[in-house]
Amino acid sequence: MLKQSHILSIVLILSVSLFFTQSCKIKEGIVKKVKVEEVKVEFVTNTGIKPFFSWKTAKENYIQKAWQIEVYADRSMYDTVWNSGKQENSASFQIEYAGAELIPGNRYFVRVKTWDSNDKQSEWSDPVMFVEPIRYPDNWKARWITFDYKKEAPLPVFRKEFKINSDSAIDYVRLYISAPGYYEAYLNGEKIGKNVLDPAQTNYEDYTYYTAYNIDVKELSEHNVLGVMLGNGWYNQNVMNWEARISKGMVYGQPVFIAQLAIHYDDGTVKTIGTDAGWKWTKGPITYSSIYGGEHFDARLVPENWNKPGKISSEWKEAHLAKVHPTKLYEQFAEPVRVMKELPAKNITDKGNGVYIVDFGQNIGGWVKIQVKGNRGDEISLRCTERLDDDGNINARSTGHRVTKVYQSEKYICKGEGTKEVWHPRFTHFGFRYAEVRGLKYVPKKEDFTAQLIYTSVSDAGSFQCSENNINQLHKLAKWTSMSNMPGVPIDCPHREKGGWTGDVHTVSKTLIYNFDVQRFLKKYVFDMRSSGRESKKQINFGKGFKDRSLVMKPAGITTMIAPGRRTSGTATPDWGTAVVQIPWYLYEFYGDKKSLEEFYPDMKRWVAYVHNMSEDGIIEYGLGDWCPPGGWKYIDCPVALSSTAFHILDVKIMLKASEILGKYDDNAYYSKMLKQLTADFNRHFFDKEHLTYGSQTANTMALDIDIAPKEYRKQVAGAIVRDIKESDSGFINVGIFGLP
Repeated sequence: MLKQSHILSIVLILSVSLFFTQSCKIKEGIVKKVKVEEVKVEFVTNTGIKPFFSWKTAKENYIQKAWQIEVYADRSMYDTVWNSGKQENSASFQIEYAGAELIPGNRYFVRVKTWDSNDKQSEWSDPVMFVEPIRYPDNWKARWITFDYKKEAPLPVFRKEFKINSDSAIDYVRLYISAPGYYEAYLNGEKIGKNVLDPAQTNYEDYTYYTAYNIDVKELSEHNVLGVMLGNGWYNQNVMNWEARISKGMVYGQPVFIAQLAIHYDDGTVKTIGTDAGWKWTKGPITYSSIYGGEHFDARLVPENWNKPGKISSEWKEAHLAKVHPTKLYEQFAEPVRVMKELPAKNITDKGNGVYIVDFGQNIGGWVKIQVKGNRGDEISLRCTERLDDDGNINARSTGHRVTKVYQSEKYICKGEGTKEVWHPRFTHFGFRYAEVRGLKYVPKKEDFTAQLIYTSVSDAGSFQCSENNINQLHKLAKWTSMSNMPGVPIDCPHREKGGWTGDVHTVSKTLIYNFDVQRFLKKYVFDMRSSGRESKKQINFGKGFKDRSLVMKPAGITTMIAPGRRTSGTATPDWGTAVVQIPWYLYEFYGDKKSLEEFYPDMKRWVAYVHNMSEDGIIEYGLGDWCPPGGWKYIDCPVALSSTAFHILDVKIMLKASEILGKYDDNAYYSKMLKQLTADFNRHFFDKEHLTYGSQTANTMALDIDIAPKEYRKQVAGAIVRDIKESDSGFINVGIFGLP
C-alpha cells in the first residue's frame, strides 16, 4: 500500500500539473467551453464552383471578432489546401473559399475556429466533409442514354453490371446522376438515397441539375448492378398542352438520363462506371406516368433481377445514345424533394359495390402509399380529390378535372404471390385529402393506406402560438399549404396547375421565410425566373386586366408569369414580375445573402426599367390586380393601376436600398429621385383627401405597408380599413392575394 506521504506527494504533483496546464491554456487564450458548430458548406453551382462556409458558435451572447478556416485534402488534417489565417471579421455566413483551385470530384475537409470580443479563441469545430462538384461535360465520362420510345409503351428500366477491384482499399464512392424526367436509382437492389421527384424542375432547354450521392462502401461487393428507373416528369409532359395557341407542346424530349459511379481508391486511382451504349434496358412496370394524371404500375411486369445481380431474360436490349438531351448540367444546390411526413388514414367509408372512400383528415400535396393483397392481375385503383360531394362521393372538380381532363389517379395491378404488396407512385404528385378506392376483394383497414406528404426538404425555421385558437388554426393552415406547394419549385397548387406563378411566389415568400429555411430554395427559383426570361419570344401579354390580352414579343431578360417550364402564361405583368426584385432582396434582408443580391442586381435593375417605361403620368395601368378576392377575379375591389403602381414603388424602394448596399451610387441617386416622383404621383391619383382613404381594404393596406401614405394621414388610413371591414363587409376581410399578406 502507498504511504500517506506518497499519496500527498502525488496529489500535490497532480494539482500543480493541472494548474500549470490550465494556466498555459489561459495564456494561449483558449476558451474550452466555446466551440464552433453547425459548419455548413454551400455551392451555388449555377454561377460558380467555389464553396462558401457558414457556422454558428455555441454560446449565448457570443460576439465574434475574428475567424480562421482550414481546408484539408485528407481526414487526418495534414494536407492543407487553404489556411485563411486569423481574419478580423464578425461575419459567419457565406465566407468564400480563397485557396488553391479544388479538384472536381475530390473530397475535402473543413474546420473553423473563432475569436470573441476579448480575443479569446474557441475550439476548432469538428471537421466537415465536402466534395467539389464535377463540371459538365469536362469531368463526365458518361453519355446521355435512352431507349426505343413509344408514347403508349411502359417506361423503361436500365441496368449495368460491374466488378470492383478487391485488391485495393476503397476510400469513398460517389454516384452522379441526372434524368430531367425524374428517376430512381438502385445499387444491388436497394434504392439510393431518399430523394423523390429528382432533380427539381428547370427549363431543360437551358439547363438541368444532377444529384450527387455518397455511397456506403459496405453496399458494394465483388459483383454489382446499378439499376435506374425513368419517369416522364415535366420533361416529357405529354398530357396537358396549356398554351396550344403559341406552342406545339409541352414536351422537351423522350426520357433520357446520364450517370456515373466514381469509386475512389486509397492509392488515388478512380474507377468510373458511366452510362453508355453498354447499358441494358427493357420495359418496366410503370405503364402510365403523368405529372397531372397520376401513375399506373403493373407488378407482373417487374423484370426479374433488373436492379441486382442475377440471371436476366433475353428481352434486354442495348441502350441508345441520346441525340436530344440537356446541354448544361449543374450540381443541384437546393435541398431535394423527399417524403417529409406520413398521415395514416383517419376513416374509411364503405360506399357499396366495392367502393371505399378513405379520409386522411388533412389536405396535402403528395400521394397515397398502399399495402394490398390480391390475386395475380387484380387491379386496385385510387382517385384522389380535395373534397367530397353532398352524397359523400369524391368531387373531381375540386382538383381541376374540368380543365385538365384527367383524374389524379393511382392504379396498381397485383403480382399475386399471397403476401401484402406495398406500393406508391414515384413520378407524380397530387393535392388531396380523400381517395376513392376500387378493386379490393375484401374490406380494407385504415393501416392499408398512408398519405405521404412530399416537399423540398427544408428545415423548420420558426413557430407560432398565441392565445387565440382561430389564429393558431390559420397559421397551421398556412403552413400546411406551404408544405404542399414546394415540390422543387414554389407552386400555386399541387393538383390543378402545379405552376410556379411569380405573383403567388412573392406574396408567400415572407411566409415561407418565417416558417422554413428556404434560402437555397428561393435562390433556385430566382435562377428559374432568369432562365424563363432569357430569350425574346412571342408570348401572351396582359394589358389592363385579365381579359385584355394579346400575343406580342416578350423582351429578352424579362421573366414570364410562370417559371420554370414550357407553360409560361405570358410575359410577367408588373404585379407578378415584381418577384424578380422582391425575392433577391429578401434573401439579403432575412439571410444576409449579399452574394445573391450582387448576382441578381442586374435582373432587378432591368425589371424596374421595363416597368417604369410603361408608366403614364407616374401610374402603371397594366396587370391582373388583387387576384382571388372573395367571389373571384371579377370582384377585385382594388384598381389594377393602384396595386401595380404600388408594387413599382416597392421595387424602386428596394433598388434604392440595394444600390446603397452594393455601392452603386449613381443608381442610388437615380432611384431616390424616381421614388419621390412616383410617391407624389400615386397620392395625387389615388388618395381621397376628403375621406382619407385609397378606396378599399387592399388599397389602404398596400399604401400603409409599402409606406406610400403620407405620415400625417397613416392613422386615418388605418381607420378606413377598420371602417370598411365593419360597415361594408360585415366584419370580414375582403382582399385578394396582394391585400392579405
